[in-house]
Amino acid sequence: VHQERLSRRWWSATLLAVIGCSCLALSGGEADTVNLSGILLSLGAGLSYAIFATANKSLLAHLQSTEAMAISFAGGALLLLPILFFTDLALVVIINGLLVVVQLGLLATGLSYFLFGQGLRTVSVAVAGTLSLIEPLTATLLSVFLLSEPLTPLSVLGVLVLFSGLLMLVLPTPHKFLSKSNQNKPS
Repeated sequence: VHQERLSRRWWSATLLAVIGCSCLALSGGEADTVNLSGILLSLGAGLSYAIFATANKSLLAHLQSTEAMAISFAGGALLLLPILFFTDLALVVIINGLLVVVQLGLLATGLSYFLFGQGLRTVSVAVAGTLSLIEPLTATLLSVFLLSEPLTPLSVLGVLVLFSGLLMLVLPTPHKFLSKSNQNKPS
């Protein structure tokens, strides 16, 4: 859409990240409960995220990050508005529910997508999408350190492969220190 070329490095890093995520997803030992509708819904969610990122990259060509994200989320809110009429809002009117809504709105959504918009200004949509795979890595590590969940050998492999894919994407490309033509030149 934005004439962004996908490099071999991006393909390799993304493949590693997806393999790592797959290992994390399968490490729970419940592989027999995976069903086709779950896979299709997950692919639909990924496609929706790609459309969201691509649309926001287009908006960022003309708007500031906060404006672009405000338009995106206002559009999403309008699409979700009909659900409001079929939902019990009792939890929102108590103090704990209101605190959760504020935390989700300001920190989990507002701050994170403001930063995502800032990042989209400097990297391609493809790179931003791949880097967003840090989310399952973070969730796994938080579950281990905050909830004392054990890591299985497959989840350890998943963490390492996912992290190596993300690292491959963000580290600078190694440069040749001396080319053959520079070695023969007098100093």
